[in-house]
Amino acid sequence: MRSIYSLAFLFILSVSISQAQSSLTPETLLSLGRVSAKGLSKDGSVFYYSVAIPSMDENKNKTKFYAMPANGGNA
Repeated sequence: MRSIYSLAFLFILSVSISQAQSSLTPETLLSLGRVSAKGLSKDGSVFYYSVAIPSMDENKNKTKFYAMPANGGNA
């Protein structure tokens, strides 16, 4: 009985792993934003960072800058 449960567990595990993985293509990699830390404010209450998204047509990165409270919250 124990071997049946083990076999069922391994089958479910293999199915879930095979469906979760996908190939990393150059197009997928280029669609990801590049996050860069820029620093903290002088009082340490605000964290600054940027997100750069590459544009293949223009051969440039489009960069947006963000500020987020150091203790959490919306950017």
